[in-house]
Amino acid sequence: MLAIEAGAEDIYWHNNILDIYARPEKLEEVKKNLEEKGIQIESTTLDWVAKEQVKLDEKDKEACKKLFEALDENDAVQEIYSNLKI
Repeated sequence: MLAIEAGAEDIYWHNNILDIYARPEKLEEVKKNLEEKGIQIESTTLDWVAKEQVKLDEKDKEACKKLFEALDENDAVQEIYSNLKI
């Protein structure tokens, strides 16, 4: 695939969107390589991605969902990262 040839580490399709994963130091290089091949990039971000996800029981899932919703409503919180599988 073009993304891997451009230097990406991995790709992931979801909701008709293709996420392309690259090492932080290669982000701009991968973006440039894809654009040179005629690929339109909608956006680029530097995000934290968990290596392993943790499964929760239903009680803990609900508690975490409430916490994430409360954090999301707080204007001071810009991003929320987690390794929880909800």
